[in-house]
Amino acid sequence: MTLRDRLQWPFAPERKHFGQNVSPEHLRIGGDGAVQIALAGNWLELVQHLGALGEVVATTNNQAASLTQIGCYPNFKICSCGRSACSLNCGLAFDFSAWRRVWATRRKCDDGIWRTLSVSNRGDFADHQVFLPAETDDAQF
Repeated sequence: MTLRDRLQWPFAPERKHFGQNVSPEHLRIGGDGAVQIALAGNWLELVQHLGALGEVVATTNNQAASLTQIGCYPNFKICSCGRSACSLNCGLAFDFSAWRRVWATRRKCDDGIWRTLSVSNRGDFADHQVFLPAETDDAQF
């Protein structure tokens, strides 16, 4: 089962043809042809499946700094508060209380199709982004 299948689409009680189920507030189409879809669901489940994406480029941002790493995501566990998750070695943690939306983006570039997951906070600032390599299979995304 793919990550997309495991997340719930907030705009589609049934999964029919993709274009028939996307409401305008959950879809963005950029001038460059990029398509963004808002995901909803259990954020813990999302981060638990990030490791299945293989090697990615991940960027974490705040208003003053940005940290970029290349590698695979570790396994995560839910913290006792239920609003966050941390990796089993506690080297990486996510606080879901600030997550407003996760966008899945697919963009055609000169070197292939690029896929990105972007976590935005309440101010619509992208706190965390996951960039999948151009050779990533759509089914894996």
